[in-house]
Amino acid sequence: MINRCIFCLSITEIFTSIEHIIPESLGNNKLILPIGYVCDKCNHEILSTLDNILLKFEPISFLKVQYVPYTKKGKLSKAIFQNLVIQSTSPESLMLIPQDRTGKIQNKKEIGDGWISFEIKMQGKIFQPKEIAKALYKVGFGMVAYAKGHDYACNPKFDLARDFIFGRGGFENNMLMRLNIKPQLKSQITVQDKEKEGLIVYFNFYGFWIIINLMPEPKLKINEQLRILGFNEYNLSN
Repeated sequence: MINRCIFCLSITEIFTSIEHIIPESLGNNKLILPIGYVCDKCNHEILSTLDNILLKFEPISFLKVQYVPYTKKGKLSKAIFQNLVIQSTSPESLMLIPQDRTGKIQNKKEIGDGWISFEIKMQGKIFQPKEIAKALYKVGFGMVAYAKGHDYACNPKFDLARDFIFGRGGFENNMLMRLNIKPQLKSQITVQDKEKEGLIVYFNFYGFWIIINLMPEPKLKINEQLRILGFNEYNLSN
């Protein structure tokens, strides 16, 4: 195999690093593209930036601190919101640190057997669907390369997805995201590659579901079943 970056398609850049398809900080140590798939420039610049966007996206950050207590550097995880910090103090313990009165525990109730229930309201940044989608397209495209191989990922049919990942315009499709999240100790990505049905990637980040299509057609739409499950539709075009 000739070294060629599946993202920028360069054959002249330096290739010395592997690529974690899902950020290592989300507990991924298996889904890895070998040296020769991604150039160092893309790996350390645009892909690193997109990984950070994904890790700081509040729903994922919140789930990460519950199920991935340590960072890749061995430090305890934390999720930072505008009004609250959730800090892992051990693999099974979390500490809530309010940043203002809105981040304090509310409606605390004893429910028996030493258990209590309470509510917390976490305030995040303004949601920017396209920025999150670019990070997800990066992960989804990496999964395609992992499953189908280097040469398949270099196919020109992915040029529109590559342009979107690099921020060169929008993408003529929608992202579907489930707003009702039931946390679970499971994270999974599934790729459905059918010629007439697009190249659909299903993300399950510890109970947080998102669906994208790496092809412009067919358009992803909310059907009645997805609506009942709590999905919402976000347009990614210009």
